[in-house]
Amino acid sequence: MYKSGDNLGKQFYPVALTANYTDSATGMQYRITDSTGTVLTGAALTAEVNRRQALARTLRNLYDSRGLPSAGWQTTLTQYTMTDFGSKVIGKIVAEYNQAVTDGLLDAAGDLTLIGQNPNLNPAWVKMDLNAFPGGIYRPFKFVNNVYSASRTAGRGDTGIANYSYMDDSAGFGLFAQGMTLRNTRVKNYPVNGTLGGEKIFYLAIIHHEFGHSRYGDRGADSLSAAMAPGGDKNELMAVDRYENPVRLMYGYAPRLSYTARKGTTKLLQGCSIYRAGASCP
Repeated sequence: MYKSGDNLGKQFYPVALTANYTDSATGMQYRITDSTGTVLTGAALTAEVNRRQALARTLRNLYDSRGLPSAGWQTTLTQYTMTDFGSKVIGKIVAEYNQAVTDGLLDAAGDLTLIGQNPNLNPAWVKMDLNAFPGGIYRPFKFVNNVYSASRTAGRGDTGIANYSYMDDSAGFGLFAQGMTLRNTRVKNYPVNGTLGGEKIFYLAIIHHEFGHSRYGDRGADSLSAAMAPGGDKNELMAVDRYENPVRLMYGYAPRLSYTARKGTTKLLQGCSIYRAGASCP
């Protein structure tokens, strides 16, 4: 089962990719449905494809121009936006961006205006979500490369990201509650830890994995469905099984059977996937 971007943590859909649209430029296939899960055809399909392509164009305003994500990540984010699950997540980000521009918090390029930098002028909807916006100060969602962000850990007023330090991962990304760092050099396989790991990385699936951690996902809700290593991170196993693996399976990739965190040169097993049925988790 893979997760919808709407009602995240609650609603499931079949894994099988019943594609009804193929991108002629990349050959990527998509299952494009309406809000009821009905597979679209004809004019309705064309309209929805156009809507998602427009979302992807607007999303580019949230690529940090001072630390632009690599071309590979930009392609992955466009592909993510074209999927059923990704279009709903990105739709929420773009809707917030549009509201922020309307309210004068951001300019069209996605940077904070003087109004946006003044907490006394931020609207009520910002002050209602103190988890995303500490102190009631607006922070625009941003995608940024790690080469730029790695040297910037004290925050940046011009983009509004509270902290540009990032969590490094073999898959080539890091997570913010209100932004995402993307490594320029993308690793092709997960780390090997004993008899586990080594699976080929599917970048579309790990974008969904990361959004599973964000305020657009579960944030760890009901995440005890997999075998945990002592002291393991249940939130990572939640993201693996409820977000990443369903997308991997849908596109013909074998499931990721474990999660290993890197701590410098040390590899720490966090736990095993529910797809590792009948096998022990070292």
